[in-house]
Amino acid sequence: MAGRPRLFDEEAAVGAAMDVFWRKGYASTTPQELASACNMAKGSLYNAFKSKANLFALALAAYNERKIAALTTALEAPAPAPECLLSAACSLAGLGSHRNGCFATNSAVELAGVDSEMADVPRRLFSQIEQAFAECIRRGQRSGDIADEHDPARSAAVLLATVIGVSVLARTGRDPRFLTELLADAVSALTRPVPAPH
Repeated sequence: MAGRPRLFDEEAAVGAAMDVFWRKGYASTTPQELASACNMAKGSLYNAFKSKANLFALALAAYNERKIAALTTALEAPAPAPECLLSAACSLAGLGSHRNGCFATNSAVELAGVDSEMADVPRRLFSQIEQAFAECIRRGQRSGDIADEHDPARSAAVLLATVIGVSVLARTGRDPRFLTELLADAVSALTRPVPAPH
């Protein structure tokens, strides 16, 4: 006998839960707040998603999928590699759209040392971002837009670290224009040769 069809939009509910978790963090979000955001009774929320932890994992996975899609679009745009990197970096840090920072970064900080399995989810996103940055840097080196002396993997890691730091600063209310300039500085450094050691 087939089960009864769900009478709610699961994708919309996960998106609504993501907004709450993103704004308040995992620990500070209550089941009642999630139920209200999803427009569901608390019992129905648990029937649909089993637990707060499971709903959080679904929300974080949906966020990661969205970020990777946006990252791919930005980095594969028909523009010089430095422009693509800056556009992607600003998008990842959430500049200009909100002051919640990066959901993955917030979650990684909150869950580090608390829930290693759940903390692996944002770490996987960071690894994917690094790989995408590195490939864009290689493309820039082939086109001559990025100096050959830069190691793509190391430069990608440095850029990711800058994005994460800027994301945290964005959450403190720093001026988005100033934060954009910081990211632009990090990207423009790739266009210059690596200084020779003294």
